[in-house]
Amino acid sequence: MRTSTSETLRALIEAEARRAGFEAVAVTRPDAIPLAPARLAEFVSDGFHGSMEWIADTVQRRAEPSALWPEVRSIIVLAMNYGPDRDPRDVLEKRDRGAISVYAQNRDYHDVMKGRLKEIAGKIVAKAGGDVKVFVDTAPVMEKPLAEAAGLGWQGKHTNLVSRAHGSWLFLGTIFTTAELEPDQPEIDHCGSCRACLDVCPTGAFPAPYRLDARRCISYLTIENKGPIPREFRDKIGNRIYGCDDCLAACPWNKFASAASEAKLAARADLREPPLSELLALDDAAFRVFFSGSPVKRIGRDRFVRNVLIAAGNSGDASLTPIVRRLLGDPSPLVRGAAIWALSRLLSDREFGDLAATAAKAETDATVREEWLAVPAYPAKADRRGSSMGERRFFIFGAGYSAKAFARANAQHAPVAGTTRTPEKFEALRSAGIESLRFDGALSTELGEALARTTHLIISIAPDEAGDPVLNAASETIRAKMPALEWIGYLSTVGVYGDHGGAWVDETSACRPVSKRSVMRVAAEQEWLKLGRAIGKPVAILRLSGIYGPGRNALANLEDGTARRLVKPGQVFNRIHCDDIAGALWLLAENNLGGIFNVTDDEPAPPQDVVAYAAGLMGIEPPPEIPFETAQLSPMARSFYGENKRVENQAIKAAGYRFRFPNYRVALERMWAEGNWRDGEPRSPMRG
Repeated sequence: MRTSTSETLRALIEAEARRAGFEAVAVTRPDAIPLAPARLAEFVSDGFHGSMEWIADTVQRRAEPSALWPEVRSIIVLAMNYGPDRDPRDVLEKRDRGAISVYAQNRDYHDVMKGRLKEIAGKIVAKAGGDVKVFVDTAPVMEKPLAEAAGLGWQGKHTNLVSRAHGSWLFLGTIFTTAELEPDQPEIDHCGSCRACLDVCPTGAFPAPYRLDARRCISYLTIENKGPIPREFRDKIGNRIYGCDDCLAACPWNKFASAASEAKLAARADLREPPLSELLALDDAAFRVFFSGSPVKRIGRDRFVRNVLIAAGNSGDASLTPIVRRLLGDPSPLVRGAAIWALSRLLSDREFGDLAATAAKAETDATVREEWLAVPAYPAKADRRGSSMGERRFFIFGAGYSAKAFARANAQHAPVAGTTRTPEKFEALRSAGIESLRFDGALSTELGEALARTTHLIISIAPDEAGDPVLNAASETIRAKMPALEWIGYLSTVGVYGDHGGAWVDETSACRPVSKRSVMRVAAEQEWLKLGRAIGKPVAILRLSGIYGPGRNALANLEDGTARRLVKPGQVFNRIHCDDIAGALWLLAENNLGGIFNVTDDEPAPPQDVVAYAAGLMGIEPPPEIPFETAQLSPMARSFYGENKRVENQAIKAAGYRFRFPNYRVALERMWAEGNWRDGEPRSPMRG
């Protein structure tokens, strides 16, 4: 039971906290976070702290408050609201503007809060004596676990504090005191099955709920990271030039949040969505003036302009090219390197190739030279040899759904021949612009003659237990009787990666095929790569995710009654529109590029979300959710749910490809608007 002195002191603290602008205040004990040491140790041992060595150096003091100050008896945790007055994600669609994290759009919160905490601490000492220490994210204090223990909220799956009363937009500060105060009850977790914060993360920074890999977090990459931003994350950063609010903004508990009432934390108008062109022009002096008093100032001009250059490269805004080119002469290697990447995205292939041919030789910094050489397509584009567009002839073994999309998209550029097993499909191939030939596992004279004229060979037939049917039938012909052959493309599947527990994978990740068909795919990939090495021709392996497009999509499935919303918590699938398969194929073939490329869109997503989004476009109710455990599925369909991974697409983007449909929403919206979602023929959205 509280003593009258304790109650009086508590009332004083609460009154002073309200007067100082804090939304919430609560009390806990220094021994109230017993799980924190093990969790922090795991975070560090996994390397999730990245280059933030100050975390590793202070593990014990950080996890145990009494190790920081043995005299502490009570910890007062205070929260100040910095909620935005609009959705901070709106600016992400304005690619000529920069997105600055909400917390950094005005005064540095450390400066705002620390003085007020000191005032409250002074009142505590005046009232009760003893000693106090004040911390605002400036010492090894684990504010979020302490806030949870004090009952202010709970650490959500994104590892940030969530409050039922105030949402996610809270700054935390602590007052350590020698006074004995009655602790509050801890808060419990209210996240339930929600994954909104996890699934919205552009870079997949959450390997599991409640675990953050800072090395993949955009806030870390743009703020704490002192070197070049890793290439695999650059396109995913978009126009986020300082921090990221996606996981915070996605939290449904923010329906209880309100805009910040503290004027010093309300957004400055010129920091809401500043033009990239103006930020790129900042020299060091102008940077310091513009960001005076802002947290942005602490990373320095060079790191900030590095971030803005990444946004410029992602903008597609050619008007930024002149100022980006000027930054190639910046004194900072960090800035010059980022400018190279931005220009690789803003200039045409020919312009960039011409620039690189001279500028790379003149560069004296080794890391910047690596940036020139890391754009894979530029040497090939600058020095490409081979047939002209008019001389190219494509041959596709297995001219199915994706092959027809390729032929339709490129019919005006080069002739395309393709095979099917049954003559009944000849007419469908011809209507797609494909010269139709039959392949039943044996190489006919007609096929041999067509192959002899082929410059670019595409294989879209799956292997079977006897091996790859094309290699079995045509290996010797490819080796000795295709004098015009320049390039081979093999359409494989991301199924070769198998199950990675929802983690991100790229072309360097281990293949762990689960199904027999995927095991055979891995073997076939290796055989085609081996053949390419033997004949000295580039082989591109395109690992495709789930294919959709006209006639094969959630809109069509809803119309014919086959759409189901199966729910398996944490399960995502990767997707690719057939037109993007066609585009990626054409890019690789045009430039005779070899290697392994994941051809998948930017957003792995739960399958039930796709069906729900399609239903929304159609103005109908989505089908009810069905738990995966009780769903009636064929063995093959069930096997797909045995693999869970998020597939990166950085390699194909680095080769120069820009996705027409970067996610399922863009594709469904386009097909619905154009009325070609049934079979590719434009018509009214719904049948009359």
